[in-house]
Amino acid sequence: METIMPGISLKYVDKWGIWEAVRELTANARDTGAKFEVYKQDDKLIIRDYGNGISLHHLNMGESGSRDDKEKIGQFGEGLKTALVVLLRENKTVEILSKNRKIVPVKNTQKTIEKEKQEDGTIIEKEYEINTLSFMYEESEEFFNGTEIKLHGWEEEEDYQERFLNNTNPIENENVILTNTSGSILWEKTLYNQGVFIQDLENYAFGYNINNKDMNNRDRNVISESALHGLVGEIWAKVVDDIGWKIFFLSSQQKKMETLIRIYSYEFSTESKNSMIRGFHLAFGENAVLRTSDEAAAEAKHCGGKIIDPDSFGYYIRDLLKHNVLSDFDFVAEKKGKKAFNVPLSRLTPDQRKNLTKIKKMAKKVEFFGDVIVAEIPDFPAYYDPNFNCIKVRPDVLNYEEYARSMMVHELGHWYSGAVDLTDEHVKGCCDIAVKLMQ
Repeated sequence: METIMPGISLKYVDKWGIWEAVRELTANARDTGAKFEVYKQDDKLIIRDYGNGISLHHLNMGESGSRDDKEKIGQFGEGLKTALVVLLRENKTVEILSKNRKIVPVKNTQKTIEKEKQEDGTIIEKEYEINTLSFMYEESEEFFNGTEIKLHGWEEEEDYQERFLNNTNPIENENVILTNTSGSILWEKTLYNQGVFIQDLENYAFGYNINNKDMNNRDRNVISESALHGLVGEIWAKVVDDIGWKIFFLSSQQKKMETLIRIYSYEFSTESKNSMIRGFHLAFGENAVLRTSDEAAAEAKHCGGKIIDPDSFGYYIRDLLKHNVLSDFDFVAEKKGKKAFNVPLSRLTPDQRKNLTKIKKMAKKVEFFGDVIVAEIPDFPAYYDPNFNCIKVRPDVLNYEEYARSMMVHELGHWYSGAVDLTDEHVKGCCDIAVKLMQ
């Protein structure tokens, strides 16, 4: 039997071009964890790192110096060989200097004769030619403890340096606004994964360098818009810089894609939450409040509040703000106390005044001695305010006696139980009030 030595066909990754090859070689340089450089010199593009260098066994498919380290981009061990396949296919001359060797990737042409049977029964011979990746190397007296890859005859103007975050410390890059364990936020509207360019982000306010190990596939650019919203959200959830949140809120009003990012409350630390609140007020002022309705917004503005539309921040940020920042309703209540949104009796119809008298009698019968006030409160038909021990109802609630009575039982249930909506305690409180009213 004869022996065949399979190699990597030069048709491999046929959709890759020069950029993908340079990307892989630079990613390998970054993986060393040491200083690396990418630059043009005369007619050569040079990619150099000062790591431990390449050994001959690394030239085999499946062998890599980073194969056991999942934090590294080149974990599959294909990057170097795949890049060299592309460069040979593009007729680039490549020279690798590492340790005490010079390694040159070359095209190896294999020819085979295959016999094939035709429909008429005759047998013909066909010659097949396959071009594969091979290597030549020689020992050198000079020892370079690292790897230097020279791409000769580099006619392209681009050296692709802008497609990588600078060296191993992205914090030193002027493009980086801030960074944390989930990634970095950038001024340039570009998406990177672990420092390697993925795509432009034209519809975003910022760029991002994500730490997504699941994207360490061969093509490195398989990510859905929905997944990106979650990954970007993870970065913002760890932001503890007040200025960072300030620029987020100011930019969010431009209706950029950041309004779609996903951040859950459980992802926020107390420090992150407090930073977000301070950043909100840095952006809009100490009297900035969230809009709930036209009535509350107008009254809050009259009291000196600055009205901010929470919908401009997207669902998840809006939800977080609603639990941590005053609304226009709360702001007015804080400024005006029990009189907030009050409606004078002179504005009520005779039927509304009659129904108001009836629900006040209900309150007295169950020994609620706080005030029952008619007010243009937003979002709620009625509201029990424990701060002033009063129940407020909107004028339209008083249009129908049955509706007014049911709302009164509901709010008296809050007073009696001290519980919030949708709890067993509140339901029991409503039932107890109903029993007292029937006695």
